[in-house]
Amino acid sequence: MRRATRIVVMNFLLWGCASAPSSVADNGSAATALRAAAERTLRAQSFHVDATLQNSSGSGPETVDYQAPDREHERSGTGRDATETISIGDMLYFTADKPGYFWKIEGRGIGARDTLGYLHFLERAENVRLDGHLYRFDLPAIPDGPVEGSTTGVATLTDDGFINTLLYHGQFAGDEVTVGFTYSGFNSGIVVEPPPPDLIVKQTPLIACPSPMPPASEALPNGADICQVLSRSP
Repeated sequence: MRRATRIVVMNFLLWGCASAPSSVADNGSAATALRAAAERTLRAQSFHVDATLQNSSGSGPETVDYQAPDREHERSGTGRDATETISIGDMLYFTADKPGYFWKIEGRGIGARDTLGYLHFLERAENVRLDGHLYRFDLPAIPDGPVEGSTTGVATLTDDGFINTLLYHGQFAGDEVTVGFTYSGFNSGIVVEPPPPDLIVKQTPLIACPSPMPPASEALPNGADICQVLSRSP
C-alpha cells in the first residue's frame, strides 16, 4: 500500500504542474519522443502499474501486474472492499463474495485491454510540448477514452525510454476526474497466472449481460463489458 500512497501523492504533484501554463511551445520532437516511449512500453514483456482515480468523492488506489500479450491481474480496495480481477485472454476470474475465492467466467475476459488502452491513447496525443521533464499534451474526445470529452494529460519518461508516469484529466459522469499511473518493473519477469483450482468457486454464477454498471467511486473507468453477478454466495 505504500506504493499506492506514493502514486496518489505523485498525481497531486503532476496535476499541480499540469494546471500551470506551459512555457514551451509545441514541437515535433516532443511528440515523437512521447509516442516512442509509449510504443516501447507497449512492447515490454511485463510491467507493474500503480494507479489511482481522483474525483470529488476522494481517491482510490489500484495495482496491476501485466504480462504480455494478454494477461493482467488487478487489485483494488482494502479490507472488505478489496477486489481482484484476473483476465487471461478471454477467460475472466474475479473475486467471489467469499474472501479469497474467485468466480471463473469463460468468454468474458478482455485480455490486457484496460492496461494497454491508456498507453494506446497516447497515439492520438495532440499539442505535445516538453516543459522541463514533463510532456504535456491534449487528447481529443474519442470513444472509450480515459474520460469524457477532450482531455489534458501529463507524462514523464524513464531514463531508458519507457513511460514512467501518465496522467489524464477531464470530465467523467459530470465530475472532474484525474486518472494517474506510475509504471515500473519493465521486463522483470512478472507472471500472471489463474487462481489455484481449489480457490475457484465450483458453482457457476448467473450473469446478466450487458449490464451498464457505472464504476464505483474508487474504481478506474474503463470500457470493459462488466456483467452483474446474480449468483448466491458460494
